[in-house]
Amino acid sequence: MKVIKKSIVTKVIELEAAKRERERLDQHIADLQSAILTQLDGMGQKSMTVELEDRNIKVTKVQGVRVTIDELSLKKRLGAKTWDQVSTRVLDKKKLEANIASGDVDPIAVAECTTETPNKPYVKLTS
Repeated sequence: MKVIKKSIVTKVIELEAAKRERERLDQHIADLQSAILTQLDGMGQKSMTVELEDRNIKVTKVQGVRVTIDELSLKKRLGAKTWDQVSTRVLDKKKLEANIASGDVDPIAVAECTTETPNKPYVKLTS
């Protein structure tokens, strides 16, 4: 039993050290990327190629855009008829749970239509 426990203790210590190292490396990468982006912006370029003896490394500034629509405002502007044409109704889990609790919905029917899929397990370290 002690051999197994010692093995786990060693692995936990190694995992904690590896996570600290990853955090340090992630910060170093973020700092380097920030410096490169600042220099690219200063040169007015979106990309450049660094030529080395054995290879070329192309550096490209990538910046995505996330679009967010204020659905309540859009619904008011479009009107109910058009809104119904461009939107869908989806299950409201809170309403479903409330209706199960009140007895209006059969929990067995819901259970028969429900599938649980476990997430990938991971190890959480706390200290």
